[in-house]
Amino acid sequence: VTRTQIPSTSMAGQMTQQATALAQRMVTGAALKIKPAASPAYRAVPQVAKKPAQAAAAVDLSKFPPSFQPWVERCFERCRTEPERAVVTAGLTKRIKEVEQQGRIWLTDWDKEPCPNPHAGGLPT
Repeated sequence: VTRTQIPSTSMAGQMTQQATALAQRMVTGAALKIKPAASPAYRAVPQVAKKPAQAAAAVDLSKFPPSFQPWVERCFERCRTEPERAVVTAGLTKRIKEVEQQGRIWLTDWDKEPCPNPHAGGLPT
């Protein structure tokens, strides 16, 4: 017959203290060894520039004729990359400033106005 060993009062007190400490560490997360999250397995996608309709929405279109916005959108349709968009943006900005300085915003036929060519340094085609 084997006798079961009964813990002494001091040993029981130690076990209670250890259990209490463990419970406190578990509540605070200290008992768990949590590794910081690893970097994601994907790469961030670069932000795509605003579409012409979004960019035009930020501009007060009431100072331009109705055919102006479709012209701008048509010019950006040729762009496939950010460098092409930058070339077209520079060409559009230059042309619009010229027309504004001449006071011909409403006199220009935007339906027939050539678009800057993204492959020719922004020169109209």
